[in-house]
Amino acid sequence: MNNKKLVCASLAVAMGVSLAGAAHAQSACNSGAKVLEAIWGRWGDRIKAKACKTSEECLSNTQKKEELLREMISFWNEQSQGSWATIGPRPLMTDGSLNDGKVIAGGARLFVSQAPLDTDKWELQLTKQGGGGADVNVSLSDGKNCLVAKSISFDKDDKPGTKKSVALEKGTGYLGVVKVDAKGSNAFDYKFTFVKK
Repeated sequence: MNNKKLVCASLAVAMGVSLAGAAHAQSACNSGAKVLEAIWGRWGDRIKAKACKTSEECLSNTQKKEELLREMISFWNEQSQGSWATIGPRPLMTDGSLNDGKVIAGGARLFVSQAPLDTDKWELQLTKQGGGGADVNVSLSDGKNCLVAKSISFDKDDKPGTKKSVALEKGTGYLGVVKVDAKGSNAFDYKFTFVKK
């Protein structure tokens, strides 16, 4: 067990060092490194158990894909029982359900997909519900590397009800990551959907 902790600690340090070079561009994934590592590790174990050589191979097989998604949702819920997922990252709903919340001044909220995305094109549409300004980053992760896709910003002067969207491409096989980062001294209330296009 101690070896496992040492390996995990070493991986976390290595990830921190390797991601530090592009800290600003990769901040959405950096703040969720532990979550991304855990999800990606479990995903790798499960695709091997399904005799798939790659994520894409399992995602293209309907039966394996459905089994894997159920297993990954179960894993997420298992991890949420009083551990890192309870406070911190939230599951990124990718089925058209609303993702929502309130980020306090100077804070951030991270949403992570429970399994790798199963199609290339996605769209995030966010509505400001109230409060000040925020930066919203949409990224992809393979558990080790973070690929920044796009970002949108809301100013404190944007009225409640203001909607902005961003398109994401080449998502298949990666974890989806959305970070909502409040700017200034005001909280930011929001709701968004992350859906296939």
